[in-house]
Amino acid sequence: MNKNITIIFLTGIASILIIGLPTVLKIHNAHEERLYEVATKKIIESAELCYREQICIKEEMTLKELQATGYLEENIINPKTKTYFDENLKLIEENFQVKMEEI
Repeated sequence: MNKNITIIFLTGIASILIIGLPTVLKIHNAHEERLYEVATKKIIESAELCYREQICIKEEMTLKELQATGYLEENIINPKTKTYFDENLKLIEENFQVKMEEI
């Protein structure tokens, strides 16, 4: 009888791990992706505001130049690498829409 209980218990634990582990990993990855989107959106919105107010006039600028204008005051942390975004990250403007150049 003791052997049957052990087998049932181990089967239960294994099934929980088989179902639960991929779910937890999927939730964690989705959370990391949302954090990255929020961080990049803050940079892009700051740059777009700078272009709309015609303070930034070059079609291409770096993150450091954007911070120098005062539209992005603090350094933004990249949630994927847990470090600050590179200050040489290029921001490219086209019709008041800004895109980040991936490095």
